Amino acid sequence: MFDRAAFANVFKPVEEAESLPPWCYTSQDFYDLEVKNLFMRVWNFFGHVDQVAKTEIIMANRVFLATANTL
Repeated sequence: MFDRAAFANVFKPVEEAESLPPWCYTSQDFYDLEVKNLFMRVWNFFGHVDQVAKTEIIMANRVFLATANTL
């Protein structure tokens, strides 16, 4: 499933590249891997500058991590 050959067209030069294979958008396994390796490894910032009154403010928001079945 996660064989690099399945993503060969994604890694081509931008003029020739294609999007992810269609199954990536509906696969629970792919989603779980994305959450683990992208969203849980680094700080992800979201919000609008208007929500922060002054610099150096930390804004906390709840994040809803959906399963593929709830999308």
